[in-house]
Amino acid sequence: MLLAVVVAGAVVVLARPWDGGAGSPADGGSRDEPAAQASPSVRAELTGKQAWAVAATARDRGGHAGSFGSWLAAGLLVRADAAGVVARAAVTGKPRWKLPPPDGGKFCGVGQESQNGTAVLAYGSIRASEVVQGMTHVDCTAITLVDLATGTRLWSADLRDTGNYRSLRRGGLSPPDRTSLAIVGRAVVVAYGSSAVGYDLADGAKRWETKDTRGKGDGGSCAFTDVLAAPDGAVMLASCDRAYPVAVLGVNASTGARRWRTDLTAEQVGRDSGVATWLVAAEPVVLAAVMGEPRYLVLGKDGKRVTTIPQTGEYGTLDMSAVGLTGTDRGRFRTLVTGRTMVTITKERRVNDYRSSNAVVAIDLPKAELLWSRSLGEEATAIPVAIDRETVVVMRDGTYEEPPQPYRLKLSDGSGGAMGPAYSRDLIGLAHTSLFRLGGQRLFLVSEIHTKVSAVALD
Repeated sequence: MLLAVVVAGAVVVLARPWDGGAGSPADGGSRDEPAAQASPSVRAELTGKQAWAVAATARDRGGHAGSFGSWLAAGLLVRADAAGVVARAAVTGKPRWKLPPPDGGKFCGVGQESQNGTAVLAYGSIRASEVVQGMTHVDCTAITLVDLATGTRLWSADLRDTGNYRSLRRGGLSPPDRTSLAIVGRAVVVAYGSSAVGYDLADGAKRWETKDTRGKGDGGSCAFTDVLAAPDGAVMLASCDRAYPVAVLGVNASTGARRWRTDLTAEQVGRDSGVATWLVAAEPVVLAAVMGEPRYLVLGKDGKRVTTIPQTGEYGTLDMSAVGLTGTDRGRFRTLVTGRTMVTITKERRVNDYRSSNAVVAIDLPKAELLWSRSLGEEATAIPVAIDRETVVVMRDGTYEEPPQPYRLKLSDGSGGAMGPAYSRDLIGLAHTSLFRLGGQRLFLVSEIHTKVSAVALD
């Protein structure tokens, strides 16, 4: 039996369904010391043991979230960052292939979703900054489709033939240093400043380009900033004018034809700029506006209804920080969406000089109401990992006394318990900096800024 699971916006196939049980929390433990076991009356899903781990290096801690991603495909765990893409056997952790950025450059964008064993990345050359002496700039001017089984680049496409690139160069401006892109059906869609561009997934041929999209307020040009795949096409985000700083568009990925458009006012966004506003999910459409007065915005079908979930409400104050050292990179949030429900966490609350606590919360999206709140302990913090059928997997980030440990909670009421014993203390803090993949009988984490581990497989 196969299950489809949404993990940080991507669909992952599980080969092993949950048997319905949930153990009690373990008392702690490490790789060298046996942890307390889950309730003996329930078969543990995980063992508390690391199958394998990869030590972090300076290369793994670039902190560029816009080019940070991971996928499970062809029996491999694939990790991408600005410096390259590395694939390891999911079973053993042994390296299988490496792909450096073409022409000695850097990767400057990754598609969050893989499709049919392929993933799309953006890349560009490195040159001396024209603005700050001694600094470098990445000209993000190309995309490539990669076969995740072999690391082969199937095709590349040049973004320098877009209206956005030509307009910038005419004005003496540098090309963007990052971009957002996604595989959507049989197309690759790129949000590239004033241009939205569609490429054929089969051969990389350019199929369409949308240019000169105008804001609803002053009629000035909008800049496309983000894109995610939805079941019926692409959902795109654009930064526009001060009165209507954000436009959300539903687009036919094959033709570029607009299906719908919603313009959000400055009052709805919480500030008069679309900067630092990102797509969290595309079905339903959920946005995170993280500056000014932070909030999530939820759009109904075809963008016809907008619901606001403020950062602070009956659920407490939500943690809207993005994974890693993002700067102005494309944010990736500790938030999962399924149907009418959003699962996220509250900001950490300092308990004493050494410990903090937070809560996992579930919010009804159409009503913006709290469904339930669950703490994993008075001195524990937790991170949502994945939605699996009618449950959510969350990870206790861990302390010396209570090391990292995964839990399975019911989406209906937050009840549930540990999936098995706790893991090594070496993994403390890893969950907070990681992207997760859940596959077969293992939980995979990849981090961009953890000081000890860049990737780990947990049995």
